[in-house]
Amino acid sequence: MKLQPNTHASRPHRTGCAAILALLALTAGATLPAQAQDGQAILDALVRKGVLTAAEAEQITAEADKKASPLSVVIGGKSTTKLSLGGRLQVQYDALSTDIDDAQDPSRLSHFFIRRAYVSLKADVATNASVQVVYDFASTSFDAAFIQLKPSEDLALHFGLRKVNLGYEEATVSSGSLKAIERSGATRYFVEPANGNRLGAGGYRLGVFAEGKEGPFFWGAALTNPERVTAATSAGNGDNNNIAAWANVGVKGKFGRWEDSRYIFGTGVGYLPDQGGVTPGSGDDL
Repeated sequence: MKLQPNTHASRPHRTGCAAILALLALTAGATLPAQAQDGQAILDALVRKGVLTAAEAEQITAEADKKASPLSVVIGGKSTTKLSLGGRLQVQYDALSTDIDDAQDPSRLSHFFIRRAYVSLKADVATNASVQVVYDFASTSFDAAFIQLKPSEDLALHFGLRKVNLGYEEATVSSGSLKAIERSGATRYFVEPANGNRLGAGGYRLGVFAEGKEGPFFWGAALTNPERVTAATSAGNGDNNNIAAWANVGVKGKFGRWEDSRYIFGTGVGYLPDQGGVTPGSGDDL
């Protein structure tokens, strides 16, 4: 029997075997990014050698995507489709000294500090539903602990503990986006704890939050307990068992053709019943 060379008549058999091998490689690695990349590399090599056409390779990839199943773990007997673990550690060193005329100089400060030690956990528990918890071991308090529902890409609902959108520097924006070395005096006046020199608005609250966007416009609203939260619970009493209301709206974008430019304008309001004055109580609204 005379063996045939690699002619068009014999190519379908080689193509079929190669397609099966490539499809198995892609399917086996569909849930693991590194293996999926290896499978794609095999397809690319087969296309370069003329064993597969580009169209055949695309068809194999599409079939592998259909058969791929997402990473799934089980927590408490419930299905979790995605689990993300993160963290942030910030260490600082303070070397401070001062001189005061006609008075004893304050003690110098030369110490290391752990300013932030965040550990974050986010679990996607269902379609458009997730749970997020962020804990700061440095301050022994929660930075966030809420359930998120996303009916659409432009709308998010949060139920639990987080900051309200009052003051750009004090809201949920990343501190890496701030260009100043510290919060502005105006922001501190509005949001820091009430002590006679601060209003005590803003900060962490427990309640229901909504955030949305439409093109360059964004908005937010919330109904929360009136008091600030320093732990996982609030401490309501007979003098402040009311609901605080919040709202914000703004616009952001670029300045014309300047790609590196950014602008953001907005305003936020809040109504805090029984939270005005140095000692919050019934009748002192803010």
